[in-house]
Parts: sequence; C-alpha cells; structure tokens
Amino acid sequence: MGNLQTVDPTSRRRTSLITQIIILSIVCIALFLVIRYLGSLNVVNKASDVIYRVYASEGSAHVKYTMKNGRDSELLAVETPWENRVVFNDWIDIYLIAGNDIEAGSVSCEILVNGRVVNKEEAIYPDNDKVGCKVILP
Repeated sequence: MGNLQTVDPTSRRRTSLITQIIILSIVCIALFLVIRYLGSLNVVNKASDVIYRVYASEGSAHVKYTMKNGRDSELLAVETPWENRVVFNDWIDIYLIAGNDIEAGSVSCEILVNGRVVNKEEAIYPDNDKVGCKVILP
C-alpha cells in the first residue's frame, strides 16, 4: 500500500495546546489594547480654573484668598468690584475672605470654578462686615 503516515496522539495534543495558547495570547493582547484605549478616552482634567470675586457697596474692601501654591495671600486692600484668577492642579480646600472696612453697606464674595459659581456669600452692615467663601476642589 501507499505511504500512510500515522500521527502521534501526543504530537496532536501538543499542537492543539500550542494553538490554544497562541489564540488565548492574542485575545489577551487585544483585550489589553481595548481597555487601554478606552481608559485613555476617560482622562480626567484635574485643573480647576478658579475666579475669586468681591463686591462692596462702598467701593473698597480687604481680601485674603488661597493662592496657587496653597498658601494664604497677604491681606490686600482692593477697589471693588475685584476679581482674581488662579488655576489649581491639585485637590485643595480654597477660601476667599472679604471685609468691609467702611462699616456701611454690604460686602459679598463668590468663587467660580470652571466658569460656574460654586459658592457665594453676602454680609450687610451692621449685622456683619465680613464674609467668607469656601470650596473643595476639584
């Protein structure tokens, strides 16, 4: 009779096992790439664009606020309306304090984060002549 080759069952199992390992590896690599791609689409922008604002009915106030480095500013005498922009890249508690030194009328503060008013407070003399706003970022 002709050339009949017999295939060793051990060789057949080995070939099947190698094929399964290759297919499993390809599936794992594809899954990893899909997860990595989807994860890169969901990158969270940690930067927070903060605007501090102070208004005083009498035109001037003293302010103190959280600076970019996380420290307190000096107490500043300002003309109102007053505004200051700071960009924060980390999680942080920020505040803005305003005082009405003329002891008449009203003083208010507000903190905007990424264009949205997050906190706004007002004090009216003689009940109060100081006001404070606080926000937890991001």
